[in-house]
Amino acid sequence: MSGISRKSVSGKLVKMIQAKPIFRYLNLRRFFRLLGTWRTMFVVVMTCTTISAVLTYCLASILMPRFALQATAIGIIVPMVIAPPVLMVLLHLLRELDHAEVKYKQMAVMDELTGAFNRHYLAIASGRIVSSAMRNQLGLAAAMLDIDCFKSINDTYGHHVGDLVLTEFKRRVETCLRPGDLLVRLGGDEFLILLAVAGQKAAFEVGERLRQVVGDGPFLENDLGLALTTTVGIAYLKEDENSLDGLIRRADAMLYKGKKGGRNMVVAE
Repeated sequence: MSGISRKSVSGKLVKMIQAKPIFRYLNLRRFFRLLGTWRTMFVVVMTCTTISAVLTYCLASILMPRFALQATAIGIIVPMVIAPPVLMVLLHLLRELDHAEVKYKQMAVMDELTGAFNRHYLAIASGRIVSSAMRNQLGLAAAMLDIDCFKSINDTYGHHVGDLVLTEFKRRVETCLRPGDLLVRLGGDEFLILLAVAGQKAAFEVGERLRQVVGDGPFLENDLGLALTTTVGIAYLKEDENSLDGLIRRADAMLYKGKKGGRNMVVAE
C-alpha cells in the first residue's frame, strides 16, 4: 500500500544495525573481556543503581517531596534485584557471540571437510606471503598436488568414501609440512602448498617426500585397502615476481605435465 517493500525495510534495518551497533555505545563486551563476569556485573549493577537512585530522587523531590526518600529507596532496590539476572543472561549471550565469531571467522578461511585453508584465505594472505619472502630474502616455492585417479574413487565407492580419502590425504600431507608452510585446498582433490625453501633442489626434495608419504600404505577405511598416490608439480618464485599468480600457474602446469607423464611423480621447473 505504501510502496515500501518488506525487503527494502529489512535491508535498511540491517545496514543501520551494522553502521551503529548498540555495543559500540554500551561496549559490554569490552568490559566483559577486561574485567571478567563478576566485576562486570558489579560495575554495571552499581552504575544502574546509582543512576536510578539519582533520577528517582530528583523526580520525587519535584513531584511528591513527602515521599522522596521512599521513592529513592525503591529506585535503589529495584535495579539491584532486576539487573543481576538480566545481566547474567546478557553476558551469557555475549559469551556465545564471541564463540560464534571465532567459529565463523575460522569457517571463512578454513575448508570445512579437511581443515586446510581455503581459496579465500589464500587471496587474503598471498600479498603478505610474497612480501615476507622478499623482505627476509627467503625462497618461496609452490607445490600443486592432487590424488591420482580420485574421480574413479568417487565413482566407484561414492562421495562418502571420497571425503574420507581427502581427509586422510590431507593428514598425510600435513606430516611433511614445517612451521611456515601453508596448505590450501583449492577445490576437489587439488591442494596447494607454499613452501619456504632455499632453492629448487630443496623444493623438489619436499615434493618427493610428499609423494612418498601419500603412497606409504593403503587407505584402509571400511577394509577397502585403496592405494593412494599423488602427482606433485613444483615451481619456484622468480626474483622479478611480486605476486603468487604466475607461481601458481606454473606449478599447475607442472602438475598437468606429471599427469600426462604417467602420474605418481614429482615434476619441477
